[in-house]
Amino acid sequence: MLLDYAGISILIGGSFLPPIFYGFYCDTQLRNLYLALITVLSLFSCFVGLYSGIWPSEHLKFVRVIAYRCAVPPSLACRACRPLA
Repeated sequence: MLLDYAGISILIGGSFLPPIFYGFYCDTQLRNLYLALITVLSLFSCFVGLYSGIWPSEHLKFVRVIAYRCAVPPSLACRACRPLA
């Protein structure tokens, strides 16, 4: 189950890379910034999912519920759907 969360996070992040690369083809600085932001958010989402499942202590249950299920995946989706303004 943990690898499912990690794989989904990586695939969601990876699915945004080609449209960003070709959509911001003329503006390389903005393209590289946006690619880096999506990559970091995707890896952070993967890390939060794995970390909360490997060390499920009492104080990390709050982190798992709030950070992973409520904040991290929607932030990745919002960054991908709405480019930097």
